[in-house]
Amino acid sequence: MLGSSYGSTNAASIDLVTGRPYGPRFPDITVGDIVDTQHALLDSLGIDRLVAIVGPSYGGFQAFQWAVDYPGMMKGIAAIVTSPLVPRERSEAMSSACSQPCRRIRTGMAATITIAAACRRP
Repeated sequence: MLGSSYGSTNAASIDLVTGRPYGPRFPDITVGDIVDTQHALLDSLGIDRLVAIVGPSYGGFQAFQWAVDYPGMMKGIAAIVTSPLVPRERSEAMSSACSQPCRRIRTGMAATITIAAACRRP
């Protein structure tokens, strides 16, 4: 997975400029970034339709993002033990920070939801 310590560049990776781990300087990665990377992989393999996107917990957030970004690519999603909503404080923070409508779920390095928006794309 993008940003994971299991194969992808991540906060523990060495910054070639400084020779030290990126640490907290590593850029935020959104669920949308992860889904876009997964989509690019499927596209490179010539796969243009899936039966379903299934994901528990954090994978459920990815399933919701697939439904938002690529609704015609699968017949359905199964988001298990997850929620499409975030606490009011976080959604209000996103509303004041969002200059244009979006539907991206942002995450921190610990894979926790920090900001979410549930508005429509233009």
